[in-house]
Amino acid sequence: MRGSVNRRPAPDARPDGRSARADRTRARVLEAARRLFAARGYAATSIEAVAAAAGVSAETIYKRFRNKRNLLLAVLEGQVVPAGPPQESATGFLAAPGLSRVRAMASQRDQVRALAAFSRSVLQRAAPLHAVLRAAAAADPELAGVLHADHQARLRAQRGLIDMLASRGPLREGLTRDEAAGTYSALASPELFTLVTTAHGWSPERYEAWLADTLTLLLLPPPGKAP
Repeated sequence: MRGSVNRRPAPDARPDGRSARADRTRARVLEAARRLFAARGYAATSIEAVAAAAGVSAETIYKRFRNKRNLLLAVLEGQVVPAGPPQESATGFLAAPGLSRVRAMASQRDQVRALAAFSRSVLQRAAPLHAVLRAAAAADPELAGVLHADHQARLRAQRGLIDMLASRGPLREGLTRDEAAGTYSALASPELFTLVTTAHGWSPERYEAWLADTLTLLLLPPPGKAP
């Protein structure tokens, strides 16, 4: 038993060591899955392939995520907000660190430009995985339901962004908050982002500038009209 007295445990043997190891393993799995889903698509990506790329056993992935569907959802969620289960995606989105600065801005026009930058950064990460989800949903009824739920969660989150804007002044005359949220949701959707950055050849920066200009025009009163 020599050396056992007053011996410090190794970092990962401390009470929080197991949790830290699990977090690192989860991050490796999600990154490997993200790369493979984006490169191969949903159907051609197996749990075994993800496990090999992440350097873990397939059993580890099944134990954590249960199936490939849940793995895809976890990957997608991680591109939008830092953490949180899918059912809390709208809440997690509104709590994202990038929005606290926007919430504090006094000018609606400054808010719109900051929101366009925030949405562009989210879409740049998430749009490729949304494309995987849409393709997979065509053959998987459960994923089709998930896709619909994702649209609804995004709309609720973007209604929160509209409430943020409305707290600093009026919206365009005659425009309700729900209508404004629908406009934002359509313009800041992964489908539209993918269209303009692939088929139209826009850079993400050009999309951001267009989004800011268009949201300003469609959501806010003309300059000089706001009280």
